[in-house]
Amino acid sequence: LMSIRKVRVSQLIGKGPRFVRDIANKTGKQIEVVTSGDSIEIDKSLLELMDAPFAHMIRNAADHGIEPPSEREAQGKSPTGIISVSVEEHEKHLLFKIEDDGRGLNFDRIRAKATELGMIKGNESLSQQQLVSFLFQAGVSTAEEVTDISGRGVGMDVVMRAIEDSGGTISVDSEPSKGTCFSVKLPKSVTTHIIESLVFSVSGRPYAIPIESVIEVFRLEDGDLFSTTDGEYYVIRHDETFPVVPTCDVLSMPEERPAPYSAEQAVTIHTRGRDYALLVDEVVAVQQLVVKDVKRLEVTDDVFIGGALIGDGEIALLLNLDNLCEGYDVEHLVDQIHVVGDQSLDLEASSDDEGLTHESLLLARVGQDSRVAFFLNEVLRLENFTSDQIERSESQTVIQYRDEIMPLVYMAEDSLEAESLPVVISTSGTETVGIVVTEILDIVDTGIRIDQVNKTNRKIRGTAIINSVMTDVISIQDLVEYRK
Repeated sequence: LMSIRKVRVSQLIGKGPRFVRDIANKTGKQIEVVTSGDSIEIDKSLLELMDAPFAHMIRNAADHGIEPPSEREAQGKSPTGIISVSVEEHEKHLLFKIEDDGRGLNFDRIRAKATELGMIKGNESLSQQQLVSFLFQAGVSTAEEVTDISGRGVGMDVVMRAIEDSGGTISVDSEPSKGTCFSVKLPKSVTTHIIESLVFSVSGRPYAIPIESVIEVFRLEDGDLFSTTDGEYYVIRHDETFPVVPTCDVLSMPEERPAPYSAEQAVTIHTRGRDYALLVDEVVAVQQLVVKDVKRLEVTDDVFIGGALIGDGEIALLLNLDNLCEGYDVEHLVDQIHVVGDQSLDLEASSDDEGLTHESLLLARVGQDSRVAFFLNEVLRLENFTSDQIERSESQTVIQYRDEIMPLVYMAEDSLEAESLPVVISTSGTETVGIVVTEILDIVDTGIRIDQVNKTNRKIRGTAIINSVMTDVISIQDLVEYRK
């Protein structure tokens, strides 16, 4: 059925030469359109989605990007301008690019317009990427005069909203006198958005962000978090400065907001061409989410892309990181670091007793009453299989999983007879493996002291008291190596 819905992308980008020819005739410009990826087939819904944005961007490239022949020759360029339109197909997404070799964006004019509209202060220092972001605000344009062909910026807010509503992103690269490139990245189908996501909680509610935006997840320790004289915060990690986005303030309901920056975990992300840090209460999992629209949200909905059901039946809201991080300025922070750079925010102590190490652990029951803990950074995902899915291969127990033959490691004999099999998925080198347990209990972030009680058992890293229960701490990597 999905193949029936597919049409050649040439039906879309094939309109480009006609749009450009009409503009060239009106303006006296010489423009050539070069296309690639014409034979790629895409979902019809994507074709409909991109129709208006494509027309807008290619018309702007011809009308305001490409210079008149005399201006181009004066700069040593060919009198004929080139507009390149390309489509690339990747495993999970499509990439549309509209690139011209024209004059590039006029950043001074963008700044002047944004200042006129009250979006920035006249003397505020902004990076080039920040100025580009103003193109997607209503009313910002670099066109000197309004014609029947709109200037860059007029309608670009509508273009961006249509693309983001479909689960896509748009970015702009521009260099004066060299040209401009608009890149649009879209999921292959806008009917169902399946996004690999990092799920975390803030004030007891689950949220998710695209995993491709995540740089690192780590526990905040004393000395990681700093404040400025203006009361803003930043994280220094690997000698880099990350502005802190106050996730708890933005996402918590007013009556439920915790004390500012009381979170103990941080997620560094890349969005809007820059890096930021989100402070969260707990990182829950990495999983694929089927994202759908969520109506009648009780909070500002411009920071949400949609919602998705997660394993426990709750709805996790997927965050629009571009909008969530808007207004947090690393340059402003850097100017103030010398003022309070040696004053770290007083976090709760990382442990009450010496010798404790903080670990994020997945707790599970094995057999009747034994409990084990896996290091969470070794857990890829959690699955539940039935006994009829299990097969035998060369004296090994295996299961077909995501087009692979995945070996299974049983932690307890009673699981061999069980109808339902909770499985912890991990990787060892290039191999995906499944660890079969009796029951998944919880995910905890706690301080533990690992004691080596049985040094002859290489499957067990050691034993620790977790939530007042004796627990075997297991490294999946050690367990897989032992199996081999």
